[in-house]
Amino acid sequence: MVVQMAIYLDHNATTPLRLEVREAMGPCLEKSFTITHVKDCMADPTKNRIVAECSDDISPGFPYLNAIISTIMYAPAVNSVTVERGERILTFYPRVAKMAKVDGAEDATGQL
Repeated sequence: MVVQMAIYLDHNATTPLRLEVREAMGPCLEKSFTITHVKDCMADPTKNRIVAECSDDISPGFPYLNAIISTIMYAPAVNSVTVERGERILTFYPRVAKMAKVDGAEDATGQL
């Protein structure tokens, strides 16, 4: 008997989400973000740090993401998740996303 299952190999968002992940995270993934601040990145002066506000609370998905993606850093005490995408660092709070080492607002929008 052969069991076939999808395996999510890449945590840099270059492969499609597994169907069950998309279904579970659907309500969170459909939220809209608005970039509110673009500043110079303190870690790399050639990059930016970005603050974006979310239209709704996305934190209900944090524990689930932590359970299925081993590279996510989940901090339940502050209700946040942090993800590294290449050189970028993205931290999500219930209604805010903060990013470092991004190439301006367009790159940040692509990351969201």
